[in-house]
Amino acid sequence: MKTLDINLFKVKNTLEPQIGRALISEPLSSDDYFSRSVVYLTEYNQLGSMGFVLNKKSEYSLSELIPEIEAEFAVYKGGPVHPNTLHFIHKIPSIPDSLEISNGVFWGGDFEKLKELIRLNLITENQIQFFMGYSGWYPGQLTEEIDRGFWLLVDMDSKSLFFNQNEKFWKDQVKKVGLNVKSWLNVPDNPLFN
Repeated sequence: MKTLDINLFKVKNTLEPQIGRALISEPLSSDDYFSRSVVYLTEYNQLGSMGFVLNKKSEYSLSELIPEIEAEFAVYKGGPVHPNTLHFIHKIPSIPDSLEISNGVFWGGDFEKLKELIRLNLITENQIQFFMGYSGWYPGQLTEEIDRGFWLLVDMDSKSLFFNQNEKFWKDQVKKVGLNVKSWLNVPDNPLFN
């Protein structure tokens, strides 16, 4: 019986990690959170790295988690770290205390102001994304994972954020990278069942 050469799907990154870039998981990742995921980096420095999985929708809506907010915004599984916390990225510069990540994409901000804007119907789902938990790496861990070929770094177009973050989102991002990772699209979810 032949064994699958997993190195066949490893790629060499041409970009360095930085906030505002995305990590695309290699196709054979068996981790529940990171299997076929796209992670948006919101922090990368000597203290570690942080980001949010963009394409793993949870079973909850925002109003189910925070009943005083009457909005059915989807909530995504941001990662395995502190899954009982709520985070958000958005394109609303008027929310005080937001941190600009890149190109008009912001992280967090004044939650009371956010609730008011939602109550007034001044925020749409294509402007904001909510996450339960986050993805985090201790110093050097993410770099090591990138060097081992677990992640492909890409520039994330801010227009791609907040739209169509479903199971197909991973494939769409891989297609944008081009020919050097086109083979990733042909890998079944579980190669043992092929």
